[in-house]
Order: sequence, then C-alpha cells, then structure tokens
Amino acid sequence: MHRHLSFFATTFVCVAWLVAPAAQGETYTQAASSFNHTCAIYGSGGLHCWGTNAAGQLGDGTTTSSAIPVVVPGLTGVTSVSAGRVHTCALAQGVVKCWGDGSDGQLGNGTTNSSPLPVAVIGLTTVSNQAVAVAVGADFSCAQMFNQVSNASTVRCWGGNSAGQVGSGSASPQVFAPATVSALTGVTHLAAGSYFACAVTGGTVRCWGSGISGQFGNGTTVLSSNVPAAAATGITNATMVTAGGSHVCAANGTTGDAWCWGDRGFGQVGDGVISSTLRTSPYYFGVSFRPTKIYAANAGNCAVVSGQAFCWGLNNQGQLGNAGQPTGNSGSPLAVTGQSSGVATMAAGLNHACAISTTGAISCWGDNTLGQRGSAPFGAGTPITTPIGVVKCSLDVDGDGTVLATTDTVMMARAALGVTGASLTDNAFSANAPRRSPADVSRFLRDSCGLP
Repeated sequence: MHRHLSFFATTFVCVAWLVAPAAQGETYTQAASSFNHTCAIYGSGGLHCWGTNAAGQLGDGTTTSSAIPVVVPGLTGVTSVSAGRVHTCALAQGVVKCWGDGSDGQLGNGTTNSSPLPVAVIGLTTVSNQAVAVAVGADFSCAQMFNQVSNASTVRCWGGNSAGQVGSGSASPQVFAPATVSALTGVTHLAAGSYFACAVTGGTVRCWGSGISGQFGNGTTVLSSNVPAAAATGITNATMVTAGGSHVCAANGTTGDAWCWGDRGFGQVGDGVISSTLRTSPYYFGVSFRPTKIYAANAGNCAVVSGQAFCWGLNNQGQLGNAGQPTGNSGSPLAVTGQSSGVATMAAGLNHACAISTTGAISCWGDNTLGQRGSAPFGAGTPITTPIGVVKCSLDVDGDGTVLATTDTVMMARAALGVTGASLTDNAFSANAPRRSPADVSRFLRDSCGLP
C-alpha cells in the first residue's frame, strides 16, 4: 500500500505539470534551437529536446517528433549543447556526444552512420586537451578545446566540408575525424552557421567556410575558404559571436557593443534595411541598442538587453514574438511581448525562438508545425506570435486527443492505485478511452517527465 500511495502522489505532481509551464517541474539554464527542434539543459545537467525527429535529432532513441520535451538518455552533467539542421551535439562531463543525421560524418563516430541516441566523438580529447564547448552547423560539428598544459585554446571540427567549413585546410568534401582549425589560437568563443563557422580570438572575429554572403565581415565575398579568413573589420573587443544561415553577429558582454553583417534579405543585420544587397563589413548598433547576448537564427536574431528580449529579421511564423507585428519581417529589433525583464538567455531557430528567465522558466513562440515550440497541439497552422511556457510533460491518458486535468487526472490516479482492465476507463469522458496500466504510466513518467 505504501508503494501505491507513493506512486499516487508522484502521479499528481506530474498532472500539475500537464497544465502549467515547464518551470514548475524543472529549471533550465541554456537552450539551442536549429531548423525545427530545440534542446535545453535542465536541472543539474540533464537534457530535454523537442520538435522534429525524423533523423533522430531529439536523441531519445526514436524518430518520432514530439511537442513535449523528451529526456535524452545517458547524458548527465551537460554544460554545452548545440543544434544543427538535423543533428545535435552536447558536452557532457567533458565528453562530446552527437546524435541524429550522420550522413556527412557530423556525429564524429568515424562513419556516415546516423544514430537516434548519443554517440561519443572519437579521437577528440586527451588527458591534457579537453573540450569546453560545442558548436554545430548544418552538416558539420565543432568543439572549442583547451590544452591544460600549453594553455592553448583551439578549435576542432568534423563532418561536411563542401565549403571548407571544417577549417583545417582539407579539400575533402567530408572529414570523418576531428581536425584542428588552421592557425587559430587564443579562442574564447565559438559559433557555427549553416556552412561556415566563426571564433573570437583576441577580441577579433575570424570565420571560415562559406563566405558568399559576406559572412567573413572583412569587406569580401568569396565562395569559400577552408582556413580562417582575415578578421572582421573594426571589431577589437568582442567576447561572443553567433552565426546564422548566412549572417554573423558579435557582441561584448560587458559594454553592450554589438555588430552584425552578411545577408540582410530579411533584415537580419538589424541596420533597418531589408535588401538583397549584402553587408560585407560589420554594422555597429551604437549606444541606442546595447545587447550583452545575441543569438542567431537561420534568417534573424534575438538578443538580451538589460534583461529584455528583442528579435529581428524573418517573421513569417511570428518568430519575432511581437504582438504588434505578428507577421512581416523587421530590419530593426522588436521587443518580444511579455519578455520585458528577467530574461537570462535565448535560442533562435528557423521559424521559432525561446527565452529562459532568470528563474529558469522557458517559453517559446513562432511555428509549431513539428512541435518545435514545445507545446501541444502541434501541426500545420499552429504558429503563436507571443511566448507561452513549454510544457514539461504531457500524457493523454484517456485517448481523447486533449490533455485535461479532469479526465486524465482520474485515469492516472486509477492506474497509480493499481486499477486495471475496463474499470480503468469508468467515468472517463471518452467512451473509447484506452486502458493504461500502472507500468504504462510509470514508463511515461520516467522517459518523458524525467522522474525516477
């Protein structure tokens, strides 16, 4: 009986999560969004992912998309996460692991095999040379490294290399093992765009890979470079860099100095211009807009300014989060509705974005066709232009297609008390409600809600 009562109590804790934002169940510290999925570090270092999962990029061992955050099994002590087009990488207890599509070798397992579960990147670290952060592009992956003996900070990349995005000087279209980016030392921050990457070194920003849209920021447009190009013009005190589909932004986290450059076809440079004319040198925002953190989306950006969230660029699915401009692109930063204070960090994907508060609550907005907003229902025609809380876990126990505190609470409670068979569905609102056993509910609480 004690076991049943304990499980009964646990069940009602999870039911509270069914109708409330995720922050009531977990606190989040960092998030990463890409084309159509998001992952976020929660608690003391676990990882949740949600959204599209056709290539296994959610990391839960399946290829089933989910609008509800699922636990990535086997990962503890996660300190860095980055999401690519259809793969994801994380740094967990000093080990880089990747999952999802591996067709270009981007999982770093020495093959082109894909995996719906995390696999360790081979040959990346030694006792003295350790990974400290990860950055993932469309078809390649990178890790920022620190050598404890020499104090050297470098970058190693692997995967697709069609535009030289691995940065090692190799002309091979695929690089299956981590390779050191050429002539790049003193790295303090790393970012990966679609087919290029950038790093901060000595306050300057250097990029490699595709430069066709002016991503290098040094006044040039080149098809590609397989080694780091000359530094972006006029930037000497950057502390962070972020890279989108074909644009780059950098900022100083202390002073609020910020710059963007590259493609501005959707307004993603933030200089007030929406134009096919490229910006090949950095646009400086000046004193009127001083973000300490910027997060690039595929064709836009979000930023935190004194705890307030702003976004600009592509807005076809409400991903700018501004109720006054629910659609329509913006070449200038717009305030995100309901996020005027207390924002700690953000993440921006193709058509959606998320914000994490200083209390660890996470909210998302924009497209939800594939569940990337982290809330049900999901499917075509379900964008939302203002932030809502991500639902931590959800179980439609009575099978009516809706999660409600009434019928689903009754069903879960009965299952928790050991009721089985037809009586489990008595008094349920749905005549065709399925029969859920205690094992069904227990499995869900463990796998989707992260409970023991």
